[in-house]
Formats: sequence, C-alpha cells, structure tokens
Amino acid sequence: MSELHLRSSNLIRTLNKFLWPLLKTLFRIEVKGLENIPKQGSFLLIANHNAGALIESHSLLCLSAQINRKLYGLNHPALFKIPFVGTYFKKIGAITASKDAAHEALNNGHGLLIFPGGNRQALRPISKKDHHSFEWANGWADIASQSNRSQYAPVIPVKFLGTHSVNPIFFSNSLISKILVIPWILKIKWFPVSLAQIISSTLIMLITYMFNWPVFLSLALAYTVFLFTALLPIIPKKIKIIFYPPINSEKSQELSSQQYKEKMNQIMAAKDYADGSRKPYPFNGIEKFMTLHESENIHYNSQLILSFEEHHLDHKKILLTTKNWIKEIPHARTITNTNEFSFSRYVYDQPWFKPSDIVHFHQNQSEKNINDFCHKKFNLSFDPPLRIGFFSEQNSHKMIF
Repeated sequence: MSELHLRSSNLIRTLNKFLWPLLKTLFRIEVKGLENIPKQGSFLLIANHNAGALIESHSLLCLSAQINRKLYGLNHPALFKIPFVGTYFKKIGAITASKDAAHEALNNGHGLLIFPGGNRQALRPISKKDHHSFEWANGWADIASQSNRSQYAPVIPVKFLGTHSVNPIFFSNSLISKILVIPWILKIKWFPVSLAQIISSTLIMLITYMFNWPVFLSLALAYTVFLFTALLPIIPKKIKIIFYPPINSEKSQELSSQQYKEKMNQIMAAKDYADGSRKPYPFNGIEKFMTLHESENIHYNSQLILSFEEHHLDHKKILLTTKNWIKEIPHARTITNTNEFSFSRYVYDQPWFKPSDIVHFHQNQSEKNINDFCHKKFNLSFDPPLRIGFFSEQNSHKMIF
C-alpha cells in the first residue's frame, strides 16, 4: 500500500502556523532563494544534514507549505519502528527510503526531500562542521538522473548553515552504535555523543539519586534519555537556509548520476565562511549610528550613480573584475555580528559569496527599478557589504555603487 496517503495536510498546516514562527524567532532563521522551487510539477530538494536535523526537516516542511507545495521526504526505515514517532513522521510526509517510493512521489507531481548524507553526516562531530558534501552517497543521484529522463524534475540543492551548533556533537562512530545495542539493531550505523545527551542523562542520574531510586532504574532512564536526545536542539544559534538554482535548469539537459554528484558536491563543498583567523575591521561613524538605530536589517546608507555609454556591456568581464577586487579589498570580505549589547565587524581571508551576489544586471533604467535597488534591505550578518547594479537601456548605462 502506498505511504503517500498517510500524509496529513491539517497537521502540516498546524505546524506551519504554530511551530514555524517559534523556530524562525528562536533560531533567527534566514531563508534565501525560496523562489527557486517551481510553482508546479515535481521537484527534488537535495540537502545537507547537520546536528539540527529536526529543525532542518521541519523548516523545509513549513516552507513548502507556505508556497503551497506538497513535500515528501525519504527516511531511514528505523524511524518508523519507533512507536508514536514513526506515526508522526508519516503524517508529515515521511516515506521509506527507496527508489520506488521516490519515483512514486515524483510521478504524482510532488516535491521530494532527500538528505543523502543520512545519519553519518547529521551525526558528524562539530570539528567537521564545514564538511557539507556527501561523496559516498550514490542513490540520490540515480533518482535525480532517472526522474529527469522519465518526468522532468528540477534538482534543487539546499544548504543549512548553523544547525551544527544547536547541539554540538563531540564525536560519533559505529562503535557507539554497537555498544548501545538498540541503534545497531535498528540499523543505525553511526551514533553520536552530543552536548544534549550528556546534559540530559546527567540530570536524570542526579534526580534519581536525590530520590533514592534503584540504580537499575536510574541507568535505564539515563540510557533512554541518551538515545532520544541525540539530535535535540538546545542552543538557539542563528540558522541560514539557502535554496540554490536548479542544477538541471534546462529541460533538454540530461545529466548522468556521476554528473549530478560532481555538481552537487561542488556546491556543498564550497566554504560559506572561510577558515582561518578573523581580523577586526573598524566601523565608521555612520555605520555605528545606523547599526544602533536599525539593527541588522538596514537600507543602503549611500549610493554613487554613474552614467556612461557603451555599445556592449560585457557581463562576464565585469564579474571577473569583481572577483579580482573582492580578493584585493578587505572591506568587501567583511561580516558583521550584532546582538542586543554590542556589534563587531571582521574581515575574512576569503569571500563566502560569489561575484554574482554583488553585481546585478537590469534591462532598463526606470526610476522605480533604480529606487527599488537602492532601498532593498540586506542583512549585515549574512549578505556581502557591497552591491553594484547595472541598469541598461540601448547603449546607455547607469552603474549604482
């Protein structure tokens, strides 16, 4: 019998109404590129997995509901063996991880969510927090290539940043799974030791000790709590969700499984924040004033508009030039951290964005377009500190810096 009919639209609407505002506020979730999800037809979301797996799955569920798209997600069969938990996940669209189930969801015109990294990636230690790619995973690429041939389904990469910090994992391996027995029986090959597990199991031991509970019962409760808090988010860290443009954006393009893997790993492996030490970069007086009065989301505080005539505007050359000066000018690689009490800015050795995130090309010079560009808000904690807009009309152009 098909698992698709077990999904409850009423439950998902309730989660979107009550859970999403809580998640978005508590973890200051910023979403970019949601418009890359098609408004109709099947699609594939291929996402990285971090220690905030529960936040990741429910965020994508709520976001898909907000744009009125039905989403199913492939899950480890062990999930459905847990009483109540398995039933709940079936109601929010979880289906058993198999190619047959995947093709059924796509052939019915729905969205399909896959975390190719599985629990091996989700349960990786915080020391490997920047390892977003999943070179060892193969099944998702087969599904992507086959669905593109039978019924066109755009493959949209999704990257989560920050969810590795909501419950720091110190280490994880298959030995822990074997020692704990139950995870190994459920065929969960990788199992972690995280901050939430240590805190929760320790508290249980202390409480039962204070009330003189039998040692066996104390250990049994601590063991149970340790199992169920492996992915419990306990630290409200800022989270960013990026929906990238579809890999197979042209319907005529047919990629092999290997080509999908190469393109996906290239996107996922790109460092969003460069490694290495951060160097402090001072605020000027205007920036301090605007940060204090308008917090993270501010408008452009200055514009320089240049008009010039050119027969042909070479977009590739402009992007290449931008790429070069991003490397040379420290200000272009700064990022701002703000909270209720202070603000600071740091410059990074390498950029965490592409030249196309800075340079925007427009086909006309209407006053409305220019005004909209100049007043578009940006987030100091994530967006590049500079934007350049080119507005063209025949051989005449305006550049706004």
